[in-house]
Amino acid sequence: MGDISPGLQAQLLRVLQSARSSGSAAPKTLTTDARVVERHQRDLEQMTKQGEFREDLYWRLNVVPVFLPPLRDRREDLPLLIEHFLGRFGQLAGREVGMSKRDACAC
Repeated sequence: MGDISPGLQAQLLRVLQSARSSGSAAPKTLTTDARVVERHQRDLEQMTKQGEFREDLYWRLNVVPVFLPPLRDRREDLPLLIEHFLGRFGQLAGREVGMSKRDACAC
């Protein structure tokens, strides 16, 4: 989110405020009912203070901030994630795949 251009920031803010959008190629206005979940690696609050990010858009997006530490700081989540994705992709491949208890502890 911190890398979008000022023009795109203005367009996004307009859509979020009015719940309507009409692009240059669209012949009619589209009505939207959307929720935005965004992530960023840059500090948007700091960017806002420096004038690099629109303050009105920052406050529109910062309604319910959620901080999720990187996976490298949540190693205990790895066995659950691995088991989930092994099961999911195994199902797509038509195979039953799972992790043994021995493999789960290797994370």
